[in-house]
Amino acid sequence: MGESSFIPLSEPNLSLRESEYLNEAMKSGWISSAGNYVEMFEKSFANYVDSKYAITVSNGTLGLVLALKMLEIGVGDEVIVPNVTFGATANAVCQVGAIPIFADIDQDTMCMDLESFRSKITNKTRAVIPVHLYGNAADVVEINKIAKNSNFYVIEDAAEAVGTRISGKHVGTFGDIGVFSFFANKTITTGEGGMLVLNNEHLYSKGKMMRSHGFSPNNRYWHETWGTNMRMTNLQAAIGCAQMERVTELVEIKQKNAGIYKEFLSSLYPAKITYVKEHTDCENSHWLFVIKLKDKNLIQKLETHLVSNQIETRRIFYPLNIQPAFEKYSSKNEIFSGSIAAYENGICLPSSTLLSLEQIRKITSVISSFFESIAEKS
Repeated sequence: MGESSFIPLSEPNLSLRESEYLNEAMKSGWISSAGNYVEMFEKSFANYVDSKYAITVSNGTLGLVLALKMLEIGVGDEVIVPNVTFGATANAVCQVGAIPIFADIDQDTMCMDLESFRSKITNKTRAVIPVHLYGNAADVVEINKIAKNSNFYVIEDAAEAVGTRISGKHVGTFGDIGVFSFFANKTITTGEGGMLVLNNEHLYSKGKMMRSHGFSPNNRYWHETWGTNMRMTNLQAAIGCAQMERVTELVEIKQKNAGIYKEFLSSLYPAKITYVKEHTDCENSHWLFVIKLKDKNLIQKLETHLVSNQIETRRIFYPLNIQPAFEKYSSKNEIFSGSIAAYENGICLPSSTLLSLEQIRKITSVISSFFESIAEKS
């Protein structure tokens, strides 16, 4: 989008290739959900994450809904979700009539806390949705073991985690189904859009039908199962195909910028700032770069300072249990200490793949000036 004094949190990185493929799709006349680019995008993404199957959907939220419907999760079933995540994770559970059960997060990793997760399992638990928040991997290996031992499903919310791997294996491929988002602020984008990945052929066939009104694959207007329209258009998929040609490059830019942030900030005020903890074998894609202040009383002031200097930021997501839409699913006496600490101490810095070195210098310089002003007043 070009450089200006304003530094956005994130922005799409589009090239001439996206325009070329989009024009080809338009010229073909296949501008809705039929067309070659949809299948090409699915195959390209499945290959990238090393999954047998992939299903495009119109957005990541409906991808979660579809995953739950594919696994026949519904009224009265309990689904465990982390208490700090984008609201879509819990909304999808509510949309199918199930009950979201909130597990606390580890304030260091900002992903689901294993002890809290274990404590939430009941005989009504049908699934868990670990979230790889901001690109950092949840301990999905251990979560998977626990779920298998207790006989319920794992749906990975990898909306923010294109490029994140654990021991070389891409997140989203550990559980029964993985769900990704391609919203405009994601590492790769189709404007709006999402993708399910899985290895089960039966679930794949079922999901393809449900995504398209429940139509039989052999008889278009014969409804084999429940379904609705969750399809991605050929135009969106054309953009997605072009983005996939640069996905490795875009992820590497995110990771490189995270390293630069740490280098600059650690030399300024290492005693004031900490970072999200990563598992030993985790390759964090750093969709958004997060810093945590050791003094929670400064976080709002830092946010205001950055915004006043034309730097867009984002606070850590509000804990779900305190929000009007979800508070009924949690006891008022329940304490989510990890969730509170993450929200009160954390902030996301600009993380666009178009971010320049000079912009990172400006951001870290502004943060430095903030701490200098605090020191002068004390």
